[in-house]
Parts: sequence; structure tokens; C-alpha cells
Amino acid sequence: MKKITLLVLCGLFAQQLSAQFEPDTRFLFKKVWPIMQHDSIVYSDDSGSAFVAEETVSIYLFQNDHIDSMNLHYQGNIEAIWNGWRAGKLTGVASFEDPLNFNDTTALYEFYANDNGQDSMLKVYTDDGTGNRQLDLAMGVEYLPNGKVDKMLLFVDPLGSGSLIQASDYIFHYNTNDRLDSVSFTNLLGGGFFGKLYHKYDANGRLIEFDVWEDDNDGNGNLVLTERYWFKHNVDGLINEVIESEYDSINSSFDIIGSWKYLERMNTNISTPEQQKAKITIYPNPATTEIRIKADQKFDSYEVVSLIGKVVLEGKLSGSISVKDLDNGIYLLHLNKGDYTEVRKFQKN
Repeated sequence: MKKITLLVLCGLFAQQLSAQFEPDTRFLFKKVWPIMQHDSIVYSDDSGSAFVAEETVSIYLFQNDHIDSMNLHYQGNIEAIWNGWRAGKLTGVASFEDPLNFNDTTALYEFYANDNGQDSMLKVYTDDGTGNRQLDLAMGVEYLPNGKVDKMLLFVDPLGSGSLIQASDYIFHYNTNDRLDSVSFTNLLGGGFFGKLYHKYDANGRLIEFDVWEDDNDGNGNLVLTERYWFKHNVDGLINEVIESEYDSINSSFDIIGSWKYLERMNTNISTPEQQKAKITIYPNPATTEIRIKADQKFDSYEVVSLIGKVVLEGKLSGSISVKDLDNGIYLLHLNKGDYTEVRKFQKN
């Protein structure tokens, strides 16, 4: 699968990530750039007339624009799916690389909102190699009184010890028109790597270019141009395509390495993908001692999975499932019928 280099804003400068990190990109993009409302993304190795769709992400959204569920198709074949849930100011999204195995969670994303409904924290958990999830990175967002982003702070676990340390920070600078002018970033690991992200606008105030300048490590604090992103817009002036290129310093030119096309949301209330699945009701929800399942089809077995991917209950499905011994929190209920699985969320109080 083609690996996509995400925007340097994610702070993982040396790591190549695929489109499966779309929860990260949605979190970051909607903080910084006026990306149009979309329910799918298509990725290509190139742009313009050479654009050939390679990866497609189809998205269902909650009313707060967080991800309810997604499907990733690579060259027409489904490669991964996500399922989301909401609990107050927390939204969680779990990634499953095997569409037939909902125990095989590869990543977990948690989005926290502040009192103003703005995303204030993103946490990412990944498989530690033993089937359990460990906290891999966290990104916090601080806002100005006018609601614009002031800072982003990135924390990582480079040693896999379970302890996060601050890896980098991003300071946002605005021009006299209150548009984002640049972002200065500092990598606090590996010798204090730093750089700056410059934005360029056209006469209509639309963002048309975004340049990445990075420390050339000569010890003098000099920055060199390394990447450029171009933006295309719809009739409303919102970004509907992002083109990524690398700067060739020898030939003083840019080489296009990829493009994302954002496809317009056809339904602004895409918040109930379950309507396209089996009709399943879990009650009571929240539950204290047991849950009961009402479904329009028969399921043979079940697993109750925690938010860190651990199966905490399992068995043959009967009239009810005792949850009295579970810790309070959000769980995923997997209902199985052969190779077919339906996933629903419930809360234990």
C-alpha cells in the first residue's frame, strides 16, 4: 500500500503514515485549514490529469462532525474499517484492519472537547504487539479568546514504556487580516529540530500554498524549503483538494508525490450508519447489572470489548448479558453469526 506522508503538522516528521490515519488528519485539518464538509476522500500518487484513485475513505459522521464509522478501500478492495462512539465530551474511534475480525483493533483514537465544544485533545492508542492497546501519542490544543488555535502540543512514547513526554510544540501566528500566516514548530527531541510553516493567500483570501521550512542542521539555525502543498477550492472557496510535493533543491523544482480529493457530503446528517445494518437495540443503556439485546436477526455469540481492545466478556448469546462486574465506562458489544459481526456501543454505570 502506498504510504502517505501526512502534513508536518502531525509532528511525526520521520514516520510514514497511510491514509488509515484519517482520524488524525481530520482532527488537524479542521483546526487549521477550511476543508469543505466531506464524507469521502480519494488519494492518488499524482494529481491533475494523472490522478488515479488508489485509496478511498468513506465516512459516516456524528452531528458534531466526528467520525462515526469509516471504510478504507485500496484499489477497490476493503482494507480497514473504523467504528466510533460518543460519551459526553469524549468521542472514540477504533480501527480494525481485518473487516471480519472486530477483535483485531490496530488503533484507537480519543477526541476530547472543551466546554466550548472545540477539540482540545487527541489521544492515539496502538497495538503493543501482544493484542493490547498502549497510549502512543497525545496532542493538546490551546485556543485564543476568539476561538482560533493558539498552540498545539504533541506528546509521544518513544520507548514504549507507557510514559508520554512532550515531543514538539506549534505556535500559530496570524496576520493583520486575522488569517493564519505561519506556524513555528520545535521538536524537543533529537537535538531541538525546528522549522516554520508558511501560508500564502490569493486576492480573494483563499489559501493557495503552504510551505514547510525545516532546520538544515548546520548549527546556524538556517531553514531550508522541503515541501509545498497546493490547494484547490470549490465555488464556496473551501478546500476540496490538497496536492503534496517535495522540493528538489538540486533542480530548484517541486515533485508531486500525492493528492487528496475531498468529496462533498451528500447528506449533512450522516450520523446513523446503523440504519444500513441490522436493527439492534441494547437496553438498558447505560446499564448497571445487565444488558438485553433486541435484533431483527439471530446471533450465535458475543464479545464485550473494552476501549483498549481487551475482550472482557464472551459467550453464547441468550436473553441477557450480565455486566455487573465490569468497571464503569464505554464498551463495544460484538454480536457474531459465523463470519458476520455487528458492533454496537453501550455504557456501564
